[in-house]
Amino acid sequence: MSNLDELYLYKNTLMELLCSDSAIVALVMDSKEAECPNKAMPYSRVFPYNHVPDVTKEAMVYVCFDVEIRRVPNKTILYPDVYVWAFCHKSLMRLPGGSGVRPDKLVCEINHVLSGSPCLGAGPLELMGLSSVSPIDYHWGKLLHYATVDFNRPSASYGDLRGGRRGRYG
Repeated sequence: MSNLDELYLYKNTLMELLCSDSAIVALVMDSKEAECPNKAMPYSRVFPYNHVPDVTKEAMVYVCFDVEIRRVPNKTILYPDVYVWAFCHKSLMRLPGGSGVRPDKLVCEINHVLSGSPCLGAGPLELMGLSSVSPIDYHWGKLLHYATVDFNRPSASYGDLRGGRRGRYG
């Protein structure tokens, strides 16, 4: 039996990291003056699941993420995978001044925060892949895939979040 309590806590940690990085916030909110950490982004621009926006809504930038357990080889360890989608409407693809493509820059900034980070699991997050995505008409972006290892039991690192506390964004 595996300890899946960590999945819930992983997502709270990821939400906090993504909404607290000034470069990510500026790209998602399309404003260098956007408040950081940004309390407006969770569940409106940043989603802890694979969100597909309604095509009739205004053009926006989105970051979605999810955590899956790739393998549980024994009662001691498990192997979580983290997936992060960064995409936007075609009207927001080009960065101001023509300096590049927004999803490309956004995944670079997300990778600066997550790659090698010990924020989840017992080991660092390791970038496993990057691919293109088009989740809905007129929206394009990238999918980042990370892997790590964790203990298959309650962890002391998350002890303060147990006992009913849901985390800042949960």
